[in-house]
Amino acid sequence: MASAVSFCMRGGMARISAGTYPDRFVVAASFHGGNLATDAPTSPHLFAPKSTAEINLAAAENDGSYPPAMAARLESALMQVNVR
Repeated sequence: MASAVSFCMRGGMARISAGTYPDRFVVAASFHGGNLATDAPTSPHLFAPKSTAEINLAAAENDGSYPPAMAARLESALMQVNVR
């Protein structure tokens, strides 16, 4: 089993990897990630139901790439499928 860590605008890659290969990842972390819950069909939040990894997110309080609406959308997607 592996862990995935991504930084900045690539923060979603850890989430996508964990959702695409759920049998390979136990942890996926995003530090200062942006665009984690968008309307795009490949948005990282859409991979939450497929992931079995624990998710660790770190974001700045005042960050234009991590607005409150996106944070709420991401949190809702993770909570709906009981992601840790």
